[in-house]
Amino acid sequence: MKPFLILCFTLLNIVQDSFAYCIYNTSKFVSLSAFQFPGNSGANEFGRFSRHELAPGDKACCPYTTYDCVKTGNKDDPVKFLMYFDFHRIKYKPFTITVPGGGWINISGDDGNTNYEVFFANGNRYEPEFYVYP
Repeated sequence: MKPFLILCFTLLNIVQDSFAYCIYNTSKFVSLSAFQFPGNSGANEFGRFSRHELAPGDKACCPYTTYDCVKTGNKDDPVKFLMYFDFHRIKYKPFTITVPGGGWINISGDDGNTNYEVFFANGNRYEPEFYVYP
């Protein structure tokens, strides 16, 4: 019975995330802050997705079926973010990156090195727009 319950909870977690874009901070030591640009969000600046200091190993998700998260409701439409790494209250250079509305990003790094992998909801790789501010 216990293995069955573990399987059910695991599947529930996967199904929940499959209807959302997710940001996974895969860094070992630095926090990540992420703020959604208004382009594909139906919300004002107070309602848009934002996460301050997402700890190493944590994730944050927002359902693409929600107008505030993805205005079009299309899981393949791009959503643009401003992000930066934060280590002991020191904020590193900000950068922008796009993620599909139903996809996810694994991201890690520091001021000099940002590593990322972005995927569509079906698991295929996505080539994001990426820009580091000077």
